[in-house]
Amino acid sequence: MPSIFYTHAALEKFFANSVENLSANYYSAHECECSICGSDEVADIPPAQITSEASTISPTAVVGTSLCPSPHVFHKRCLFTWLCMNLFENKDASCPMCRTKLVFSKTTSTALKRAMADLAEIELVMLVMARTCEQAEPHISRQPRLGYLYACCKGELVKFEQAKTQLEEYISGLLKTD
Repeated sequence: MPSIFYTHAALEKFFANSVENLSANYYSAHECECSICGSDEVADIPPAQITSEASTISPTAVVGTSLCPSPHVFHKRCLFTWLCMNLFENKDASCPMCRTKLVFSKTTSTALKRAMADLAEIELVMLVMARTCEQAEPHISRQPRLGYLYACCKGELVKFEQAKTQLEEYISGLLKTD
């Protein structure tokens, strides 16, 4: 089970940066209802599912997601509860409508940070190796030992390119919609 502090911080960041607060009468004005609870006025969540944090959110507050390919609208309390339940199960919290990942689980977040750091390191090593090859190439005919260095460098660049591709595929898999 992930830390309550991670879950709280992740959700706080999500609601601060990735939703648009809409008017409380959004559902009645647009003749629609919350896709999570099915209510058009007040968030209708069973009391057993409401965390102490969710209880501080107005039951009439309405938000629109900005990370989804097309925005979806929910009661803020409903969306908070939905995301929280997923994170407590150490799952990535996705949009209930389109399954776009909205908040990463601690496991995915940690893996993503490590993979991105590894990718940056591989790209730096590849840059240094490519420059070394470029500098050695014009001198190969005069110094045969540089030919060996050049060939080794080119061979290692191919291996790093393969590692980079695999890492990019891994990162893409982490970000993929469920």
